[in-house]
Amino acid sequence: MPVDPAGLRASQPYVTRAGVAYYLSGAYELSGETYADHHDRANRFPLIWLAPNGQQVILTGHHRSAAAMLRGDPVWARVVGGDPAGGHRSVTAALHVGTSSPAGPALSVADATAELRAGSPATVLDDAAAAAVLDLLGTSPAHVRRALHFSHTGRIAGDASERSVSP
Repeated sequence: MPVDPAGLRASQPYVTRAGVAYYLSGAYELSGETYADHHDRANRFPLIWLAPNGQQVILTGHHRSAAAMLRGDPVWARVVGGDPAGGHRSVTAALHVGTSSPAGPALSVADATAELRAGSPATVLDDAAAAAVLDLLGTSPAHVRRALHFSHTGRIAGDASERSVSP
């Protein structure tokens, strides 16, 4: 779907001049060949995540989004997520918080940990349970805080948007 690039938030710290120039050249539109990560299926089209707070976060396609913004055009992207009342949010690719998710109904901390160790996704009821699961899996406390923060805001803790700016 077409997405206004002016309203997007980046999930990576920068884009390169060469990458943006490639997408400004029109080569991608003609060939479908991406500037980088040619064999990564997830990179074939930009991927935008609609965070629970309504922000649109670029997961893949930062250079295409920058080029579209410079041209004054929408970026054509896949948009995932969305409805904050949808019942769950993702803390990691496999750990979700809510009463249920595509991974199934909320589990106890012990059961969710076992599912994740077995290679299956899991859902827990709240942030405290998610933090406990990640702790049992050996995740550092700092990374647990960052993952939970991102799951709520769509922003990486410590990025420029998180810093207060004096007038």
